[in-house]
Amino acid sequence: MIIQQHSIMIGSDCRSAFEFIADLRNDWRWRTEVRTTVLDGEVRLGAVAVEASYLSKKMPAYLRKLVCSSYTPGQTVAYQTEPANLHYLKTTRWAVSHGPNLSQLTYRLEFDPSIVRFSLGYPVPRLIIHYVTRRAMKAYLRNLKRILEQQPGGCSH
Repeated sequence: MIIQQHSIMIGSDCRSAFEFIADLRNDWRWRTEVRTTVLDGEVRLGAVAVEASYLSKKMPAYLRKLVCSSYTPGQTVAYQTEPANLHYLKTTRWAVSHGPNLSQLTYRLEFDPSIVRFSLGYPVPRLIIHYVTRRAMKAYLRNLKRILEQQPGGCSH
């Protein structure tokens, strides 16, 4: 299992920042591989999302079904693949307030490295998968910071 977790301080109120990252329909704005995400209603426990992502030239439109497995409004949300999925993935996101317009956002990702071989067609050493994942996640959080801090009042959908 590959597990990465990174945090960033963002100049935005905690509730707005959390609502933005909890809704997977916003992921295309800050995660470069995500093309679209359809969610079956509002963010809630049991909500189902279908994400279309570009994983590689071999896998330019990978569809992944995710179910909201944990949700505490304004604080934490987790989505994960269903047990029958061949390539396990779980994403957890949470927000902690450090003042009226300062929030710490944390993004945790757990996934089965077999998805990398599946999407590329050849095996990649775990060390490289860890490195590439860490680099991508840090870039995603910088994108998120830029987006949330550019919005008037901190954040809007």
